Amino acid sequence: VCDDVINLIPARVGAFFMVAAALFVPSCRPLGALRIMWRDADKLTSANNGWPVAAIAGALHLSLAGPRALGGVLIEDKWVGIGTAKPTARDIK
Repeated sequence: VCDDVINLIPARVGAFFMVAAALFVPSCRPLGALRIMWRDADKLTSANNGWPVAAIAGALHLSLAGPRALGGVLIEDKWVGIGTAKPTARDIK
């Protein structure tokens, strides 16, 4: 809980930095980053992690997070974003 309180503002500021950065990358979608951030930020189990993840998913037109194993434990997060869940080397570039 202390971690959630301490990172409340930095997570949101960081997400807005992701939106701003998308303005300078021709293949990114800054409006998509903003739209997905507002729509999906609360989908993850972490109160703060959803903000930057949603901004990145929207900027890159990807679906991120979703169900996954972490340290042998299944995390039942929802998908964030509306694009493909399988990024390619082009997405990373």
